[in-house]
Amino acid sequence: MQATTPIRILLVDDQPLFRRAIATLIGEQPDMVVVGEAENGLDAVEQAHALSPDLVVMDVEMPVMNGVEAVRLIHDQLPRVKVVMLTVSESEDFLFDALRNGADGYLLKDL
Repeated sequence: MQATTPIRILLVDDQPLFRRAIATLIGEQPDMVVVGEAENGLDAVEQAHALSPDLVVMDVEMPVMNGVEAVRLIHDQLPRVKVVMLTVSESEDFLFDALRNGADGYLLKDL
């Protein structure tokens, strides 16, 4: 049986405790590994270039650069990288902007 390569994940959220909690959950999955963390969209774009993750899990609202702008840059510059947005509400207009900018999906934070 051939072992599969784990999914490489970059976590992006401005709340360190939330990032740690998500990293802990992902760390329990044998087919996933957290390769890095970022606290804002600008840092996310830089980390995506440096780390080449398979997936970016990114908050929508952050300081410096929000997730809507960051997903556009990642999608344009690194089209093979998938991006899933994190949000506190399904009804946020900017979530739909993120999807239009190239996000591959979204998850509610309370999930």
